[in-house]
Amino acid sequence: TWYAPIGTPVHAIVDGTVISIPTLYSGDYSIMVGIPGNSQWRFETEHVQNVKVKVGDQVKAGDVIAEVSDKITKSYPGIGVVEIGILKGGQIPQHFCPFAYLDEAVKDDLIAKLNDHML
Repeated sequence: TWYAPIGTPVHAIVDGTVISIPTLYSGDYSIMVGIPGNSQWRFETEHVQNVKVKVGDQVKAGDVIAEVSDKITKSYPGIGVVEIGILKGGQIPQHFCPFAYLDEAVKDDLIAKLNDHML
């Protein structure tokens, strides 16, 4: 879960194809991206608004795909939330923590950079 100013650009976390963009209980969206040759895995970017992609679009990691939603703005004026996740399976997929799958070559550096941005 990431907190950021509402409207902050949200980037794709992997290269792949947008396979669904469901509306969530909170009235914002989730963008599901599948990667070629790995049909059971989905990479989710959740609680976004002003979606910039559509189902079937090809995205590259780093492409802007939406903006941070206003899901929690009632509690924190001007601040929204976005969540990322890895899912595997069918109707009720298993959820996995993305940080458990970081490449060892970049893991320590990325964790240090993330810690620098924690409130």
